[in-house]
Formats: sequence, structure tokens, C-alpha cells
Amino acid sequence: MHYEQGKGCTTPQKVDAALKRHWGRYAKRVPATQFTLDQVKMAIENAKKKRTCCQDALPAPGITDAFLLISRLIEGKKD
Repeated sequence: MHYEQGKGCTTPQKVDAALKRHWGRYAKRVPATQFTLDQVKMAIENAKKKRTCCQDALPAPGITDAFLLISRLIEGKKD
């Protein structure tokens, strides 16, 4: 979703449509090797920028805090 920063994705249907534009075979579950670490980090940065625009405790539709969890998981990972 963060390839296009999720702009305008305010319903589940719009999210699915956007995901399918970038990933034709989109499915809810993805293999662990589907994205590179660099792609994941780019998505995290885009999500951070989007979340910074929203100061609400509970984000509006189309905004998520899931990037915080992913960031912590990456930080804890040892190569």
C-alpha cells in the first residue's frame, strides 16, 4: 500500500484495488520472501510520513500504526 502512500484508500474495496494495481496476484497472506528488506523499509518510511500528518490517537481510515510493529521486529532481528 505504501508504494503510493495509500492516498484515497479509505475503504477495504479501495485498498484491495490499489494493492492489485501493484501486485496483480494480491492475496491476504504473503510469503516471507515476497518483499526485500529495502522495500519493507521504504514502506515503513512512507507509512511514517502519512501517520505524521495525522495527530489523532486513533488514525483515520487509510492510516495505520502497523509500521511501528514492523519497525520493532526489524530492529530486533539479528543477521
